Amino acid sequence: MKQLLIILCVVRFSVKPIFAQDSVKTNPIIFAELYFGGAVAGLTGLETGGSLNYQFKNSLLTFRASNLSNLDINILAPIIPIPIITNRNYTNELDLLYGLRHIKSGYSVSFSVGVSYNYHVEKTYDNSYNLTKKSDSYAGLPFELNFKLFKKNKSRYRVYYVFPVGKPTGFGRSFGLKISGNASKYSYVAIGLVLGLGYHKHY
Repeated sequence: MKQLLIILCVVRFSVKPIFAQDSVKTNPIIFAELYFGGAVAGLTGLETGGSLNYQFKNSLLTFRASNLSNLDINILAPIIPIPIITNRNYTNELDLLYGLRHIKSGYSVSFSVGVSYNYHVEKTYDNSYNLTKKSDSYAGLPFELNFKLFKKNKSRYRVYYVFPVGKPTGFGRSFGLKISGNASKYSYVAIGLVLGLGYHKHY
């Protein structure tokens, strides 16, 4: 009986630290992003967009919304030059992507593919400046490749990158490069800068 009590005590004090470690809570990996750039293949124009991202283990889920606009800039100069910007065509896009994200200290690399709903509009003008508008809705295969930098350790959040506020936290900014695109009826590939805010790894 005495030996059994000794064994139970040993098990009791050896198992407790294990469960204590398993019960340690950490932040989820969730962050929002804004990005902007330009198309380099397929459709032409300026790309702007935003996304919400959630990572579990190495898997990354992304909801993305973007706009690709082809702009004409004409100069009206009666006395002072005035730029006139005309939106020749544009594509609005809603995407749901799944991918893999690898985290290494203060940076990450990810690649994702998914499905999208796209709305494409083309505008043409005749010699009398009458507008003809053609629109089309279609599905696509969106994709993106990201390389991003973020803080390595918990630290106080800094307003305007200068003024520290609050306690040390994993919440912070990120920035990097994004290659994005869509394989569809109106395909394109774009390259741009991406800015993020949130929890970019477990701290």
